[in-house]
Amino acid sequence: MLNRLVAQGSKFALIGVGATCVHFTILTLLIEGCRIPWPTVATAIGSAFGITTSYLGNYMWTFARNESHREFIGRFVFVYLFSMATNTFMFALQVDVLGFHYIPAFFLATAISTAINFSLCKFIVFERRPRLISQFASRLLKG
Repeated sequence: MLNRLVAQGSKFALIGVGATCVHFTILTLLIEGCRIPWPTVATAIGSAFGITTSYLGNYMWTFARNESHREFIGRFVFVYLFSMATNTFMFALQVDVLGFHYIPAFFLATAISTAINFSLCKFIVFERRPRLISQFASRLLKG
């Protein structure tokens, strides 16, 4: 079990690096190349592309699923909308309120959301029967 968790964690990290590169590249292109004056909008757009990269990589490689996307996509969208909102909020807080430059703000927001994402993907999104949800439900029913 521990070996499987380490293997999945390593794969998740590699996919995450790729997705982060996609996100950061789009963010930088929009700000530096297209001169979009709103870093928070640029990071939200980049995040959407990074999230797509993450889903495909984790579906095909990290958790090696071959079932229909229908089985996972709803949970994934929920988790990553939460993640995107959290990441964008943390980014905006740092850039718009605290006055940080967008690059360190990006990396800090991404690091925090990555830790949250692995747990949610592992135990909720890509499990055939999400353990956390079923354990929580059974505890609730027991009273």
